Amino acid sequence: MPELDWTIEFGPRFLYYLYRNSKVAQIRIGLPLRGSLSTNFIKWRSVGYVIAPTFQIDLYNIFYIEKLDLYFICTPTYLSKGVAEYFYQIDPQYQTTDRLAYDARAGFLGTEISLALKYNWGNKNLILGSQFSDFTQSVNSQGYLHRNSINWSMLIAFSWLFFESKERALK
Repeated sequence: MPELDWTIEFGPRFLYYLYRNSKVAQIRIGLPLRGSLSTNFIKWRSVGYVIAPTFQIDLYNIFYIEKLDLYFICTPTYLSKGVAEYFYQIDPQYQTTDRLAYDARAGFLGTEISLALKYNWGNKNLILGSQFSDFTQSVNSQGYLHRNSINWSMLIAFSWLFFESKERALK
């Protein structure tokens, strides 16, 4: 089978705030629609699109600790036929005895649930997070290129803001 090129996704995201208080919390839903391109940085081609609606809760100053924030995000993901084929399709000419031909389908890919803590001091942030991914109900979970139905990731990040404008866009 040919190697996959890099994929890049971009597109609009519509946000709706169910609750918004900059000192306490915000609850929002988002609907991104991302076009997907594959590239080897010489040739570009459209692959399809991804829809990944999000439900997010941001809680500020949790446990009564100023500058300690908690973020919860739940994202189900849906793939177009083109994106599903790009990652899961096995055309007959690439079939082997261990890997049979497979016709990938558009639809539900899986759900990701993320939880993160962020501590802010001045222009620095420390972020600890975790993401649970469940692909057991994926429309392509029976395909030979579907490897893992459950994935768990951990994140530790540090950011340092070197410059900041004097005027804020949102208050």
